[in-house]
Amino acid sequence: MRIRKVLAELEGVEDTRARLMPYPGALKGYWKLRVGDIRLVCQLRGRVGQIVLIIHVAHRSAVYGRRGQKSIIRRGES
Repeated sequence: MRIRKVLAELEGVEDTRARLMPYPGALKGYWKLRVGDIRLVCQLRGRVGQIVLIIHVAHRSAVYGRRGQKSIIRRGES
């Protein structure tokens, strides 16, 4: 329910980068949207990032591990 609410709010934002945080390091090029302890890992598509493609949804502890990062990168390449 909370994720749906945050995504609905994101639709109303003109520039989605104002709500998303860029990842540094190994996940550079991906963006995160925080919903409590859950992270939505996204890629921005389109000229000004109008399209937000959600790559991975997981608890924050699972996203930042090596295994989580590999999963994100693998999904983002397809």
